[in-house]
Amino acid sequence: MQDWKRRFRGLYWRELAVTVGMVALTLVLLAAVFFSLSYSYLHRQRTQEMLDRAAAVSRSAEDYLTQRDAAPADGRQEAELRRFAQVASSFSETDVLVCATDGTVLLA
Repeated sequence: MQDWKRRFRGLYWRELAVTVGMVALTLVLLAAVFFSLSYSYLHRQRTQEMLDRAAAVSRSAEDYLTQRDAAPADGRQEAELRRFAQVASSFSETDVLVCATDGTVLLA
């Protein structure tokens, strides 16, 4: 053990240890910054994707309900609304809640 201590006691080994330590610290900091930027990008992308899907479903629901209100009332409207909600749910990969302007739930 004493032989090892004497062998690695020189200036070269101290400088090597400092250099390796600085490189390791730099790599750790670089990895932390890369992880932070990647997470931020993915979070922003997911949020924008959800907003786009919600807007598309909202526009589709508005068009459907406008056409439904213009058409004469019959018993098929509820079945068509359910079919629309299923298509919108599969398109957006989320649950769809269709509400009237007064806040009443038409379909969940």
